[in-house]
Amino acid sequence: MTDRDSFAGVYRAHRAAVFQYLHHRTRDRDLAEDLTSETFARALRGYGSYVARGTPIRAWLVTIARNLLADELKSARHRYHAPLPDSFDEFRWTSGSPDPAELVCREAVRSSMRRVVSRLNAEQARCITMRYFDERTVAETSVAMRRSAGAVRALQNRGIHSLREVLTTGAIAS
Repeated sequence: MTDRDSFAGVYRAHRAAVFQYLHHRTRDRDLAEDLTSETFARALRGYGSYVARGTPIRAWLVTIARNLLADELKSARHRYHAPLPDSFDEFRWTSGSPDPAELVCREAVRSSMRRVVSRLNAEQARCITMRYFDERTVAETSVAMRRSAGAVRALQNRGIHSLREVLTTGAIAS
């Protein structure tokens, strides 16, 4: 069996997980597919020199994907917005596309929640923004905030409690 044959099994076993990782972070199916392809192209080039060192191969693949995503986000080649059409007749909604009214409502809720979050103290607002708007993990948030994972969870819980107070009474409890 050659490296290419064994790599085909790795591809079949981990392609979906790498794609989901990238799609969750980009919210762009085409970009996630492109980055997934590039992840496996790079992995294939380095597969012969891959040494497990006690970590699963999926971790290696996700590291490649994360690095590609970071490079992509840093580059000015892509803008993450849809160009506005000259007229609404240019929109073609397919059965797989989200309902436009749902998208507008979802954005309105996000905008309202951002305003409410801005009423929290600075650390709580930063934590809630990272965890829910930026969709970072507790580990990623703890690194960015230079706090332990437990401190981030506690800050997140206090922030959620404060949000509940703001939403029900209009004021933050002391």
